[in-house]
Amino acid sequence: MTQFRKFANPAPLGLSAFALTTFVLSLHNGGIGQKLGSPPNVVVGLAFFYGGLCQLLAGMWEFAAGNTFGATAFSSYAGFWMAYAAILKPDYGILDALSEAGTTTTQHALGIFLLGWVIMTFIFFLATLRTNLGMCLLFAFLDITFILLCAGEWAGKPHVTQAGGYFGLFTALIAWYNAAADLIGHHNSYFVLPNPSLVPNSARRAVNDPDYKTEEADGYANWDIGVHFVDNERIRELNRAYRNKDKATDILSFPFHQVTKPEVDLPKTNLEDDMNLGDMYLAMPYILEDCKKAKESVSQRLPVLLTHGICHLMGYDHEHDSDFKIMSEREDQILQQFYKLKE
Repeated sequence: MTQFRKFANPAPLGLSAFALTTFVLSLHNGGIGQKLGSPPNVVVGLAFFYGGLCQLLAGMWEFAAGNTFGATAFSSYAGFWMAYAAILKPDYGILDALSEAGTTTTQHALGIFLLGWVIMTFIFFLATLRTNLGMCLLFAFLDITFILLCAGEWAGKPHVTQAGGYFGLFTALIAWYNAAADLIGHHNSYFVLPNPSLVPNSARRAVNDPDYKTEEADGYANWDIGVHFVDNERIRELNRAYRNKDKATDILSFPFHQVTKPEVDLPKTNLEDDMNLGDMYLAMPYILEDCKKAKESVSQRLPVLLTHGICHLMGYDHEHDSDFKIMSEREDQILQQFYKLKE
């Protein structure tokens, strides 16, 4: 069972739009395939429509999916590409107006423009330190790229800008890798791309120390969980409506809060209506039949299923191998604590 998601994942679109537009501009900045310092106007179309419009749409869909970071990042860089395209487009007269004031004014104006994105990108980088390695590297390289481009423009040093172009190429490749890691899975390919999680895994400690409890987990005592026991037809309807899978299953989880960092970014609230992790639906006829086939008792199966469902409500998932390992270890921790209470 995978975690409920209302929308398809918009991240691969946003990352791909960012990657391709960055790749083309970085080839220009790096003087690869053409003379260093040649006009980069070929990127204008991409900047308006792919890096701009398509990435903006991805950002809006991230808002709808409840991913604040993805929504803010994609929408912001869509704005960057549209603004950069507007600077390059002669109809807007921006470069012409700056040129009339002199070369130094143009260089400093573009340097200030890029400096703002150095700061913005650093903020995004800080927000990736507990996501995954691919995203963290993406924003680290992107910030270095902006720093070099900013310095190159401000000082009028083409070779510094060229270095920024080289870093931009690496940034584009990392963005493409992240997009591919989200697109390629066991459901559509024979392999997956690794993207190690950077979330501190307290579950690894819990495997060796069943008494260990995370600081975040201590706060779940006052949270509500809805548990619904349904028949096979009802869970099949839910599975078909929300996961496009026309078949019964054992359990479905519907989180009340969209959580991107398991057990970390749940809202800090004292409102009773918000102290709700979500709902779980269990199909008892399906579970009974499954237990019969596995020659396992319901009392053995239910704690495992409920633990799995609760982990989904807390933000864990298993779409990638690294996430599966983290979730499995967290389930082991909870089950060990449960079995210890039964002793």
